[in-house]
Amino acid sequence: MRIFSVNVLIAAVAFADICSLIYGSEQILSSVLYDYDSCLFDNSYWKVWIDLKLDALAKCARKCSTWFSFFVVLIRTLVVRNPLDSFYENLANPPAAYKIVMGVVLLFSPLFVIQNLEIEIDPYTTNESICFPNQTVFVYATIKNVDFLANDKLVMKIFDPVNSVLTNGSLRSCFCFYSNEVQESPRWLIQKGRVEDARRAHVKIRKTDKLYNETTEKQLDEILRIEMEKHVKKSKKAKKYTFIHLFCTWKMMVQSLTFITGM
Repeated sequence: MRIFSVNVLIAAVAFADICSLIYGSEQILSSVLYDYDSCLFDNSYWKVWIDLKLDALAKCARKCSTWFSFFVVLIRTLVVRNPLDSFYENLANPPAAYKIVMGVVLLFSPLFVIQNLEIEIDPYTTNESICFPNQTVFVYATIKNVDFLANDKLVMKIFDPVNSVLTNGSLRSCFCFYSNEVQESPRWLIQKGRVEDARRAHVKIRKTDKLYNETTEKQLDEILRIEMEKHVKKSKKAKKYTFIHLFCTWKMMVQSLTFITGM
């Protein structure tokens, strides 16, 4: 199906997923290096700073990936359901995908900045260091930013609901829209005996792919006739199994007799 904007959005999903995996990969690499040398990152300010930035990037990338996936479903469904509408045809072009990507990135950029400011690094001195015994060294801990806790946690009370809505809203919208709008496969419709619905679905697919012409109706008639004949033949040969058939299998009988005699 030639919906080029979907290809661009799928590429954006892949890039966002890669960004979200950077933090996990960095943590795995750090644990491996720690097993090799436990003092390698001890008292390292930059290690703590990089962890905070990559964690914020991973959270933001997951949200972007979710919204990109939602727009993939949305555009694909709208274009298939409205094949002759010029407005929905424009959604299939790459410029529409570029605008969506820019919009999602601009939407989550403020959240990314706020998440970077939410946690700050607090240095303090200690004499209890395994790597540097009998020395006073700096240790870097992470704490909540004071500005987030001020005014009875006003910033957090605003940020957390907005973050939750933007994170979970796309998932709920995607599920509701997909369950209400997506059509069944033409083959499934034929198997259910809904030939006319299957014909309409085929016509929409052909029009979306710009393959609809004068001979399309004749081709569809022939395809539907062949598929219907195959379905009828399979239905006649198919057996209607019940629980009795399950019990009548040799394996089931042997297991049942073994269980009964064992009692």
